Amino acid sequence: MLHFEWLRCINTIIECSAKFQFFRGRKVIEQQKQIGPPRQICAAQIDGDVLPPSPAGFSVQCDGEVVGNIASVAWSPDFKTNVAIAMMDKGFGLGSGHVLKIDPGMGLPLRTVQIREKFWN
Repeated sequence: MLHFEWLRCINTIIECSAKFQFFRGRKVIEQQKQIGPPRQICAAQIDGDVLPPSPAGFSVQCDGEVVGNIASVAWSPDFKTNVAIAMMDKGFGLGSGHVLKIDPGMGLPLRTVQIREKFWN
C-alpha cells in the first residue's frame, strides 16, 4: 500500500533537529519546543532482502494505521540490511515498543521496521 499523506507534511526545524535564531513562524516553533514535535526523523532498519526502489516511498504502519513514512531505502552491503531515514509520528519512534511494518508492494511480504538509536557510521 502506497500512502501519499507525507506529501502534505511540511517538516519544522524542531522535527529535523535544526537550530535557528530568527525566522518567520517562530511562535509555532516555540510551542513545539514545549510540547514536542508531532513527528521526528529517525534512523530505520528494514529486515529482509534488498528492497526494490519505490518512487513514492513506503508507509510505515502499526496495526494497519499509518504512523510514518520512508522516502527512500538503500541496501547496505557492510551491514547486510536495508537502511533508511524515517519520519515517524510522535510516540512511534525509538523505544516506543511498537511493531512497525512496511508493505513493499509487488506481492512481497510485509517487512519489519526497526527504529535505531543512531545512524550508521
